[in-house]
Amino acid sequence: MVEGNGYRGADLRGADFYRAYLEGEDFSGADLTGACLVKAELDEAVLRGARLDGAELTAASLYAVDASGASFRGALILGAGLLETDLRGADLSGAVLHENSFKVLVDGATVLDGLTGTVFGPVTLVREDGQVELGGAELERWIAARGGRVQVIPPKRPMAGRPASVAAAAMAARLRAVDWRDQRRAVAEAETRAVLVKEYLRRAALWVEWSGVAVGDWPFLDLVELVDPTVEVPEEVRVPFEEYLSDTVGLPSACAVSRAAVRWAAMTELSAVPRPPLEDPYEPLVRCFELGGGLATEGHWIDLWTVMIPRRRPADWAAPDPVTRLLDRLAAVRWHDEDLRVRHEGSRAGLFAEYLRRMGSWAVANGVGRPWPAVDPVQHLDPAVRLDAAHEARLAELTEDRALGPLVARLCRNAARWAELGRWRAVGVAEDPFEPLLLFFERGGQFFREGGIALIGNGGVPIRTAAEWAGQPPIGSLASADLDAMDRC
Repeated sequence: MVEGNGYRGADLRGADFYRAYLEGEDFSGADLTGACLVKAELDEAVLRGARLDGAELTAASLYAVDASGASFRGALILGAGLLETDLRGADLSGAVLHENSFKVLVDGATVLDGLTGTVFGPVTLVREDGQVELGGAELERWIAARGGRVQVIPPKRPMAGRPASVAAAAMAARLRAVDWRDQRRAVAEAETRAVLVKEYLRRAALWVEWSGVAVGDWPFLDLVELVDPTVEVPEEVRVPFEEYLSDTVGLPSACAVSRAAVRWAAMTELSAVPRPPLEDPYEPLVRCFELGGGLATEGHWIDLWTVMIPRRRPADWAAPDPVTRLLDRLAAVRWHDEDLRVRHEGSRAGLFAEYLRRMGSWAVANGVGRPWPAVDPVQHLDPAVRLDAAHEARLAELTEDRALGPLVARLCRNAARWAELGRWRAVGVAEDPFEPLLLFFERGGQFFREGGIALIGNGGVPIRTAAEWAGQPPIGSLASADLDAMDRC
């Protein structure tokens, strides 16, 4: 188990990071021997001195990664994107490459013995007297002189007069990797796919709301038309992708939104039009496709084969993201209001006990007991989940400005991570473990721990262990009227 916020020096042999989002993570000195990093997002991560021998990095993204001194002996690096990747002093002995973007930094200490496969160059060779770019036959000879056998593929050039878009090409490649008719997986991932479609609808609705334009093709529309309709996908990406959609995908809704996702990616690179600080609308939908293929529309419904989602109107879906809503609730809490705390002492004791019961039940069911009572379910369900920078900054500001105690601050962070997890997958619980805790805060602020007791007003709640709380009865309704009644008892 990895603890803390990073993976420095961690033993991750055989770890499964399939499709994990690991941007900016620090794996310095970590042992990732035999790890699965297929389709992992490692942009701007640090792999300095890490061991990835025998790891599989098919279709992984390693933009601006520092992999200096790392070992990739026998690794499979197939269809991966290595752009501005630092491989100085790295060991690629026996690694296998296949049609990788390979604009990397290398030096005389980079080991290439037994390296095979195909790449797009060029690479930048760092020497004592400066840097030199190597491509084509010159790069092939340089690798061969060091014991490797690699074919350098000529780059596909953009059409004359049209700027290229790496982002559009990457999105097209990602969609081409989807198994559009994997109905077995679509059924297995039905709940998570539904969560992702709803997140797309929420994000798309916010973009429509921002534009102020009435749309007629909701919900699978080309949002670039609302932002910068002058953007065009470069022809060397658009033409083969259109052929792929026609030959392979077929489903009109899936084709339309895939086409829109590639154009959106192009816009992020090619457009200078100012945009609001809203999130990429298509990312959740692309992830949905990756978990079992396409979707269809049936009248007023979106058909995910086993789940139906109402289309509604954009105004019905437009809402802040779940983490923002949670942080708004925490920001409104009167954290140090003694009168409020005393007035709601009865309900607060019940709510804190209900949090302990729900979290204890989850912890016991999942074989997790520590740190109690601040168990972080996300660390065990999906440790790759991270709050974005804006949410991190707001949470840090909130906990500092309100002078929250360490345990309360940690519980707030756990609740925010839980909300973030719920944007990307079905969490599989009947009861939200954090809702009683949020209501507890809203009815009187924080608490303090003294030994094994959570001090709440003039009384306290024993913290005990997860196993002891798991078997307790629920308190019943969390409605305001019922909680007020508890205060009058």
